[in-house]
Amino acid sequence: MKRIPLVIVTGYLGAGKTTLVRRLLPAFEAKSLKGLLIVNEVGDVNVDGASLGDAALEQRELLGGCACCSLRGDLYNALLEGVENYQPDYILLETSGLAEPSELLDAATAPKLRAFLEVTDIITLVDAANFARQVRSGRLAQMQATFASVLVVNKQDQASESEVKATLDALQELNPSALVFVAAQAELPAKQALARTFAFLDGKPFDALALGPGTVGNGEEPHHHHHHAHAGFFALNIDLPEEITEDALRHALKELTPKAYRVKGFARVIGHQKPWIFQRVGDLPAQTTAFVLEGVNVPIGMVLIGSGLCEADVASTLELLRAKVRRISA
Repeated sequence: MKRIPLVIVTGYLGAGKTTLVRRLLPAFEAKSLKGLLIVNEVGDVNVDGASLGDAALEQRELLGGCACCSLRGDLYNALLEGVENYQPDYILLETSGLAEPSELLDAATAPKLRAFLEVTDIITLVDAANFARQVRSGRLAQMQATFASVLVVNKQDQASESEVKATLDALQELNPSALVFVAAQAELPAKQALARTFAFLDGKPFDALALGPGTVGNGEEPHHHHHHAHAGFFALNIDLPEEITEDALRHALKELTPKAYRVKGFARVIGHQKPWIFQRVGDLPAQTTAFVLEGVNVPIGMVLIGSGLCEADVASTLELLRAKVRRISA
């Protein structure tokens, strides 16, 4: 089955996510693509037929606001049922202002979803006038910006030049790899903002250089950095040996913790009949449990979720890890 791209639209409360979703839909419609829109808040999007035009779009709503804890399971079910019932060409997920990208990636990389779903973009909107204050008030705004592949500095018309500059400077420090657009009312060139997702749909590699050098302005061109051609986030699948020693598994978890916010997966550990499920979050101790899912073919492998690494660094780290795991398991 061809994997379906998932585009996550996130951002702090009142940043303009609903308006941006409406701006993005025509770009998909122009390619005659059938979509599934999942909204993580009742009433957050009230898009009628007139505003959608003739777009082929199914809509699902998730009650609640944070896409975490019990709602994480609701998101998993919405993605699974949406794909099975509608067979969309793409999925748009509009989150509430309380959603953490790492939690969304955790749900979207569940074993059953990984076979047919690919998170291609996380588009984060920030309020040009209020972002600096929001970052100071807590980690949520910072996390939303750090995990973004595309950043939209919205409400330019409601901010001073100094506020826009301060926001851009803060974003450059938090996430220098993202494409950055400055906009009013979330108006931006949707095809450029979705270039990574469209490349995935076309089966082509994404090349940020092909977008051309941009300058931060009114949303006409993207601002990006040529020495980075990767997303702010990563959700990587790593193959593990068919059998692995416990020491090698614990070594892998220890080595990857500084590189990834979340590590999880399944492994067949030598000396144990049942597959192990393992996970690690931040600096918390690794949790390893002998676990079996009856009637389910457990996918042996590891998933890394994190941000802030370029592709070359990730590839280098993974190759060193694979070599160490092979040596320890031998």
